[in-house]
Amino acid sequence: MSGVDTVRGIAFQQAHGVLEAISMLEDPLLGSIRVEGLDDVVDVELFTRDGRLHRAIQVKIRTSGYTWGQAELLNVFTRWAALPGAQHATFEFLTDGRLGPTGELVEKALRSTAAGDPANLVALLGPHAPDATVVSALGRARVRQDPRGTKTVLAEAERQVSAMLPTVRSRSALREQAERAVDRLFRHMLAAAGEHDPEQRLLTRQDIAQLLGVPADQSAAQRWPGTVMPRYLHALSGLQPRQVLAELKLRPVGLSSLQGSPSSVGPDEEDMSALTRGPGPMILAGRSGSGKTTAASLLRALSVRTGYPVIVAHAESYVPGRLAALVADALGAILEQDLPSATGAQALADPAVTVVVDGVSEVTPSLREGLAEELRAPVASGHGARLVLVGRDASVIGSVLPSSVTPHTYELSPLSHSQKIELATSATAGSSATAQAIVAVIGEVLGEAVDNPLLFAMSLEVRSELAGTTGRADVYRTFLSRLARRTGAAGLGSLVPVLGIAYARLLDDGRRFADIYEWLEILADASGPLNALGLQTTAAELHDAARRCGLISLTGWEQTVVPLHDSFADYLAGDAHARGRAPLPQTLFPGDEQRLLFSVEIGGVTDKIAQIVARDLPFTTVALSRYDRRLADDDTPHEVASLLAHLRLGHGGVMLARLADGRVMALPSSSDASRWIDAKDAIRLSRTSVASTVLDADTGPTRIAVRLWRQHLLSLLTAPAGIRPDQPRTQADAVLLLTEHARRTATATRELVAAATPPGHEALLAAHTGPGGMNAVVGERESDPFGGTEWGVTYTRSDEITVVSTQQTTSPLDTTTGGSAGLRALLDRSPQQAAAAYVRTAIHSLTNQKWLIP
Repeated sequence: MSGVDTVRGIAFQQAHGVLEAISMLEDPLLGSIRVEGLDDVVDVELFTRDGRLHRAIQVKIRTSGYTWGQAELLNVFTRWAALPGAQHATFEFLTDGRLGPTGELVEKALRSTAAGDPANLVALLGPHAPDATVVSALGRARVRQDPRGTKTVLAEAERQVSAMLPTVRSRSALREQAERAVDRLFRHMLAAAGEHDPEQRLLTRQDIAQLLGVPADQSAAQRWPGTVMPRYLHALSGLQPRQVLAELKLRPVGLSSLQGSPSSVGPDEEDMSALTRGPGPMILAGRSGSGKTTAASLLRALSVRTGYPVIVAHAESYVPGRLAALVADALGAILEQDLPSATGAQALADPAVTVVVDGVSEVTPSLREGLAEELRAPVASGHGARLVLVGRDASVIGSVLPSSVTPHTYELSPLSHSQKIELATSATAGSSATAQAIVAVIGEVLGEAVDNPLLFAMSLEVRSELAGTTGRADVYRTFLSRLARRTGAAGLGSLVPVLGIAYARLLDDGRRFADIYEWLEILADASGPLNALGLQTTAAELHDAARRCGLISLTGWEQTVVPLHDSFADYLAGDAHARGRAPLPQTLFPGDEQRLLFSVEIGGVTDKIAQIVARDLPFTTVALSRYDRRLADDDTPHEVASLLAHLRLGHGGVMLARLADGRVMALPSSSDASRWIDAKDAIRLSRTSVASTVLDADTGPTRIAVRLWRQHLLSLLTAPAGIRPDQPRTQADAVLLLTEHARRTATATRELVAAATPPGHEALLAAHTGPGGMNAVVGERESDPFGGTEWGVTYTRSDEITVVSTQQTTSPLDTTTGGSAGLRALLDRSPQQAAAAYVRTAIHSLTNQKWLIP
């Protein structure tokens, strides 16, 4: 490690020591903190008021480009586990670096051990694994990643201190006082760390409070609910949503459905209050711009009427291990005051509270893993605040919840025609006929995306400039120009390229946000090429221009920079990729779909882009194909075959033929050879090939590949009806019949997922298809609407198959996230048909298109 890295490591360690010392004042159980522990494996030790070791931390930096591996991590953790304090205390390995592939195995093994399954950890420790007491100690150990720099960590410390300080004359004076207090504590702890005597390195909560000039215990005025909750509800009363947006509706969606359309259960639509009813947790998922953030704000506003607080926090401001601070910040943003983390912790423990975390699936995996760690115990126990997790991908959101919990999942209904008319009428103050005409024009521009609330609202904003626009990208470009003119911000021509490069780099790291210091560094680096061309501008000037335009905002005590909306980051990055200002990554990951689609909408599809997308994001290939404007040429058969090799298993070659009217006929080849063939031969072969298809003359290679893939999937998803079983005479017979049907359906679903999945993506399709089993309770025989009788069933999909009768069950099965139906309706489809319906719905969800309807 270089001298610079050594200094950086010391600063990072001391900054976290300061933050832990301040946080100690917010935990009534803790009494003291020691820097530089008794053993060199520990950098920070936290003790209870009676002197017992409560938590130990090792803080390490990692130079950019290097990762933590298995050997290094196991060495640290096994050394810790051998210490006497490890038998009752917890331990954290805190780093700003990334984990390598083997390091991730260690992290996952520690999480499994904490959940009660140490098998993976024992396997990693090898044949000479330590005794059970060491393994038990490692069940209380974890890796915590905090990529923030020292400045940002200290800024959070200042925010926490400002929440504890007595009221001062102004906010600027409060910040200045907090900065001086943290500086005093930092210098004192740095000096203490160099003391040889362990007692000289120990600071009590009274020592910390005296150095900071704050009370040693939380003020009564900052306790939840106390006076904080009524003040919060009163502040929310002035944040009422727009009337038309207050009519947003929810649709329950489908990991729990077993009948009808597998993508919906219960009523067609529910109002927003469904997210605050019943047991949690809840998931609200939807595509970019579908209104998720608006829905979260609406839900928060509804708490004024109900009296039950809803707190909306943003995942991009989350730091692993500091969920309470995130909630405190969310409260403070509404109350316009700083609150200590303890207030957030008290709100999280209140069962009357609903905490909404927005953007869960859009943050990095390390942040989601940290969130999962903090949520595991309270969610599994069902105690504390109701949780609503919001994001684009329901399966990714679900990964932060314990596997033992089945969340209620919802999506937002698209804008109805009447809502569009009402919005257009309100925006233009015109007649219904005028609104109808505007909606029709917007529909022509946006196509299927017209039901997207954000895109529709943006199109209304620029309705006078829609002439000549051809899609989403044009709407965003026009909207940005209008935004710059309206705010008086000059220099959009230089701002858009720089922001595009900046967001491309952030998205390469799986995020759309950065702390303020990293953001300014990225802007300075991104503006370098423009400055070289003679356009002299600084990162600070670019940052100020972006804020004036409203393209970015600051959250989390103004330490985290976030875009106006996630989709603007995607658009700007896509524009940079299309214009060659930023390279596309060599490997794409979930979350890259939208910037990629913006890129090809602006710049078109190339063979390289098509191949990477088919390999890494195969289901996005369907949307990508719309933008493939290339004409078929001599190489097209080989390119189509190459794309299909990524999209389906066991694919051979492709034959293409140009028909007399110019259209292209495509057929699978019985050999691996791909080539053009004579039209007459193609027509003859098509009579025996159900997979043949005919496309327009101007169809590009990606469209041809997607059409052949569709034909292949349709053949897989066409299942026989089967023979409907006789109505069982007894309740026991009904249980046996439903159990056998469920078993065969689960088997058929697994087989179909394996057959339909693009190579290497089976886990993704399986996650969206949902569990293959079911929990069900067969009730008593009931009268049906047709004068007959029917066995009633309550059910939910599950990883296991458990079917019982009301006479057999002694403890009720969890069917709260499912539905109810008659047995005949559940058995109406054959197991193969049910499996095909599940997989078809999952593919529709992944492609955002119902393109597999025969």
